[in-house]
Amino acid sequence: MRVLPTKLEHPWEIAFDPDGYLWITERTGKRVTRVNPGEPIPYFKTTNRYRDLAISADGRTFYIITDNDNYTQDPSGMPTQKLENPGTILEFTYAGDA
Repeated sequence: MRVLPTKLEHPWEIAFDPDGYLWITERTGKRVTRVNPGEPIPYFKTTNRYRDLAISADGRTFYIITDNDNYTQDPSGMPTQKLENPGTILEFTYAGDA
């Protein structure tokens, strides 16, 4: 058994991309994280509460369902009821590591 990074906030959905990376949505962390052998790398950080995740066959396009729940935190960590895209399917394009 191998323990993967555990600095995740309420992990919700996991998916593998074609290169074998594990991607995780975080419901209360409001981000999508790619798990590497070392530390997790957060991507697509917003005030949304992420739910389900699907990755295209080429590993570049991500479809993420957001929650309708109106309690979250803003980028500074303060409570807010303002979600950027409540109850929607978002499409993100992964352009590689910066």
